[in-house]
Amino acid sequence: MSEGVSRMRIQIPEKLIPIFEGLARYRGAYGGRGSTKSWTFARKLILRSCTQYNFRALCCRELQKSTKDSVHHLLKSQIKMMGLEYQFEIGEKYIRNIWGGEFMFYGLRSNPDEIKSMEGIDVAWVEEAHAVSEKSWKFLIPTIRKPNSEIWLTFNPDVETDPTYKRFIKNPPPNSKIVKINFSDNPWFGDPLETEMNHLKAVDYDEYEHVWLGMPYARRANQLNALDWIIHAMHNQLEPDGTHPRIRISADISDGGTDKTIICVARHYESYIQVLRMTKHSWPGSIAVTAAAEEIERVWNHWGCSAANGDDLVVDALGVGAGTAGNLLKAGLPVIPYKGGAKSDNINKWRNRRVQSYIVLRDMLREKGICIKPGFIDNQKDIDEFTEHLMAIKRVPGDERREDIETKKALTDREGFSPDWADALAMQCATATPQLMTEQDWHIVTFDGIAA
Repeated sequence: MSEGVSRMRIQIPEKLIPIFEGLARYRGAYGGRGSTKSWTFARKLILRSCTQYNFRALCCRELQKSTKDSVHHLLKSQIKMMGLEYQFEIGEKYIRNIWGGEFMFYGLRSNPDEIKSMEGIDVAWVEEAHAVSEKSWKFLIPTIRKPNSEIWLTFNPDVETDPTYKRFIKNPPPNSKIVKINFSDNPWFGDPLETEMNHLKAVDYDEYEHVWLGMPYARRANQLNALDWIIHAMHNQLEPDGTHPRIRISADISDGGTDKTIICVARHYESYIQVLRMTKHSWPGSIAVTAAAEEIERVWNHWGCSAANGDDLVVDALGVGAGTAGNLLKAGLPVIPYKGGAKSDNINKWRNRRVQSYIVLRDMLREKGICIKPGFIDNQKDIDEFTEHLMAIKRVPGDERREDIETKKALTDREGFSPDWADALAMQCATATPQLMTEQDWHIVTFDGIAA
């Protein structure tokens, strides 16, 4: 190897020095703009490739349509600044060096199969890691399996419920060295960035905190529900408003796989909804129809529900849910069938029933019309999952009169999970005019087995 390169010294912020010392599975830096995160990691990766024979680096991000979207240009410019052009062959889509080193550039979402088949990766550098989905992390991490291989990540946080933030900041894995770094830790920070920073600080302090101090947003621009609304609901213990409450039990029924059946019990007052209890269930497909119906009926009886009181059941009436709804109907319970694609109560406001449910829930959360009873879910892990599911719902452009949300399939493809907890809660807001299921409805549903 080149003795000159092995002795090369590069200047990096003092705060980043410890993360490159010793052994580690994960090395990372997150924070605001102007902190030299990307420059530092690019230079360290270049040096590593010049001091290790046949070094292989995977440079990736969640979305990458072409090499222009990658760190290819950054690495190329840093190689030149470090005076190492003579050691590298730089093509439009690749970078190699004379020691057998290779840099590869891929998008995690668009090239999962190609990445999964890779062997002998020494370092995977994930840039803009805040955007990486849980689905992508789940296949990337086991793919980087060479002994002593490493995963590097750099990002400016978006929201605290992002998979990357939860996985590496809130719950850092063993053998990880990850630090927060901002412009104040960069001894070379100055104009023109400093002028831009001070201007933003003066005109929009919240945005300044996000962009320059690396503070997560309360929610993304297209995110339907804000984290602080959800947290407030969990601490919003309202007093009875004097109206006669009724109980609604909503059930999002799983068709199997990784999806879970979620049952939600809530007390509806005239001015607000009090969420009392949410539980998660999983049954083998062979007994799912009857097991779900039996559990829902048990919950109905446990809470002393009565049709005479105005209490009702909102049950997902697709697939397995159709059979469950039919069993509950035969048991004499007041069932409202829920089909997300069905007509809403007001087609001028909501495209379909699912959109109506979520927009009404959003409005109630925002206006503090939801209160969630302490202990509504048994453990913190499921509470975190509940929060994650609510915050995964995204708004999409509607028409002039109507708001719209992302389809469930699009969300599942994007995030790698089905928002079961959120769906069950949104079903509490499923209908403004209860329309109970009849035996004729049940026969139609079970015959089709799909949404109308």
